[in-house]
Amino acid sequence: FSTASLPRGQWNAVVTNSNGQQIAIKVFEKTDRTLRINIPLKGGLSSGIYYLVLTNRYQFFKENFMIQ
Repeated sequence: FSTASLPRGQWNAVVTNSNGQQIAIKVFEKTDRTLRINIPLKGGLSSGIYYLVLTNRYQFFKENFMIQ
């Protein structure tokens, strides 16, 4: 995902399924040079809606995506 709109600092990225089960977790440091972050997902994920949740000490972003 693109980090262009995120403020600098440490971020937690969590991918969950529609039941709230955590699929992947990544902690990263956003700098002026950080343009993209890749979060590896396990193979064999079921089709459905998943959520990417980004948090730092002050902000929270949630975006959904679909695996078909």
